[in-house]
Amino acid sequence: MHSCNTDWQTEGAAHFSTGSAFFRASSQIGRDLAILAALAYKRRSVEDGQLRIMEAMAGCGVRAVRYLLEAEADYVWVNEGNEKLSELIQDNLRANLDSRLFTDRYRLTHQNANAIFFEAYLRQDFYDLIDIDSFGSPMPALGNSLWAVKLGGLLYLTSTDGRTTSGRAPDSSLRFYSAYARAHPAVHEQGLRLLIGLAVQQAAARGLGAWPVFSWYHGEVNRVMIRVTRRQPGSVIAMDF
Repeated sequence: MHSCNTDWQTEGAAHFSTGSAFFRASSQIGRDLAILAALAYKRRSVEDGQLRIMEAMAGCGVRAVRYLLEAEADYVWVNEGNEKLSELIQDNLRANLDSRLFTDRYRLTHQNANAIFFEAYLRQDFYDLIDIDSFGSPMPALGNSLWAVKLGGLLYLTSTDGRTTSGRAPDSSLRFYSAYARAHPAVHEQGLRLLIGLAVQQAAARGLGAWPVFSWYHGEVNRVMIRVTRRQPGSVIAMDF
């Protein structure tokens, strides 16, 4: 039985309400690509057959539902910092997931994303894919997320800070991305490269490697899937999955 939410809609296999949560319908392609990457990763990279995903900034919870239904995730840690969205997320989870089959396959929390990264690290509870769908730059969460991802696992990063990555706020670009962005016709490409460069820089600071799997942009939204590995100076890793 659905709650008072009336704006039910469908995306992929998920039937969901957005309620008061921010939701960008035009970003569906980015979510579709995440599902495909998760499926490919599970079939070719998961040693124990268990695909475990951390949804660090869940919003209305549609990505978590899709990871469970479409990517065949065995477990999803669903986290949303805004506790006021708890009922909405629970409604969406219940509307899609048979409680008899999914009771032990997800966990819902309402913490700062950095707190769950450190909790996972302290418990040595590492994840195959961490999805960080942030507003603005992912810089505040990116570095700490590396403590919670498995070696060989994936980080899915978002930047919506178009003003900075397009060169209209060069001081902010230097502060968040350690690069001085310029305004020119290829600002979408520049935004993706800044995001990839930030991931590589943060990983290198921890003795890790960060390798782009794919990148996508739509409007001011940049999304990049990164594979995190042990750093091997001078080596070349082919992204073939």
